[in-house]
Amino acid sequence: MTIVEMLPEVAVGLNLPSRIGLMKRLALAGVKILTRHKIVEFRPNGLLTETPDGQKFVPADTVVLAFGMRPVNELAADVKARWDEVYEVGDCVTPAKVGEAVRAGFNAG
Repeated sequence: MTIVEMLPEVAVGLNLPSRIGLMKRLALAGVKILTRHKIVEFRPNGLLTETPDGQKFVPADTVVLAFGMRPVNELAADVKARWDEVYEVGDCVTPAKVGEAVRAGFNAG
């Protein structure tokens, strides 16, 4: 198994103890981690990536995609046009973990 990541590090959003544990388990499982690799092409037998050193082919027979997140707030403008008091919270504002979204909703309430 190989993890292909565009960023300089993986699992940067995890708290430190969880990240250390995850990285240890991945290493013990023999998972290869390629950071600073941007996928530029899917091929029948793998991926073509762009790295700081040029392009690199990563062989693969199965690919699982887990791309980054971005806010989804297209509906907010329609809702604001119909009601005077509207509060945007959660992934509408910025993608986050469930606890952060619940806290934002609680604070808005």
